[in-house]
Amino acid sequence: MFKFVQETEKVGFLEAVEMLSRRAGIPVPERHRGERGKRAPLLEALDAAATTYEQWLGDPSLGASARAYLERRGITRETQREFRLGLALPGWENLVQRLRDRFTDDVLIEARLASRKEGARSTFDWFRNRLMVPLVAPGGVVLASGPVRSGTRAPST
Repeated sequence: MFKFVQETEKVGFLEAVEMLSRRAGIPVPERHRGERGKRAPLLEALDAAATTYEQWLGDPSLGASARAYLERRGITRETQREFRLGLALPGWENLVQRLRDRFTDDVLIEARLASRKEGARSTFDWFRNRLMVPLVAPGGVVLASGPVRSGTRAPST
């Protein structure tokens, strides 16, 4: 089974073990505790951001114009869900406020989801008013999020 997953997903043995364990709901002991332990909050924040962006795109009022734009471009709602496309809302603190109860500002900044002006205490969203697409590794781990096309703003209502 592991070899099959390795070959079909183009991953190493340990990644195949992790993928199969997630699918089966079986916890696997963490490897490289130091590195993995430090990355875990970043990966959780990235996944939470991707989920939030998806929710905003799917929201009947917040995402209506962005969904209509995508559909005019031939990107169906099914494709939007399959690729976990999302919407970063206009405004400076939508994502930060949404995730602040689960993640520190430092984690959001290190994950490149938020930023802070030098010397300032407050953080702000890295992406605003953009269609978003997550970079998802084999097995479903979100490694990053970015705009669908650099410089392209989400359509306004």
